[in-house]
Amino acid sequence: SHIFYQTLVFFSFSTPQMLLVVVGLLAVTYLVLANFRPYEYVRLTEKMPRPLTLLIQLGGRRTLEFYALHVVIFKAVSMYQHGALQPFHLVFWGM
Repeated sequence: SHIFYQTLVFFSFSTPQMLLVVVGLLAVTYLVLANFRPYEYVRLTEKMPRPLTLLIQLGGRRTLEFYALHVVIFKAVSMYQHGALQPFHLVFWGM
């Protein structure tokens, strides 16, 4: 829904164009995700060195956590550089 909102606001499509975008995005999403099957490569995981396995798992399973953490860190650094960082101020910051 956020993508549709951004498309509507930033590109000012007419109603038929917006409907085409919505139908196209839904069709592509369905075609991509309809045949997706999760699979574990157990034998490959057993053959790889443990540090490499952990690095791959960390990058694949913790992507959202990395994203959220870097956003908070960048915001804190920005606030510190501009002199706005005060105790408990990070809890109430707005974007």
